[in-house]
Amino acid sequence: ELLNYAKSLGDFLLVGIDTDDRVKEKKGPTVDLYHTVAIFELLKTLVSQFNKTVIISSHQLNLALKFASSFIVMTDDSVHFGDRSALIDKKCFENLFPNKSVFFDSKIEQFVVR
Repeated sequence: ELLNYAKSLGDFLLVGIDTDDRVKEKKGPTVDLYHTVAIFELLKTLVSQFNKTVIISSHQLNLALKFASSFIVMTDDSVHFGDRSALIDKKCFENLFPNKSVFFDSKIEQFVVR
């Protein structure tokens, strides 16, 4: 019902999460994993059911890898665009972090901590 109402409003939908001081006091500085996944699932539903484009900037890299269909990977030296498989093949995720305590494991297609 909510998605149909959103669709009736037009072609563009901006989604924001209120992170003002009241919310931070009640829920902490970030949204918990359960609710973050729920937001990603809702956005994926908007894409699949209503043919919308959703652009997300997220620090939740493993969730982005699971839910997003395309990526822009930016470093100081380069910018790459493509789907997950193409960027993995180009090794675009392997050198995003300055030290090796966090690295990209291409076999499981996730970032892991050593």
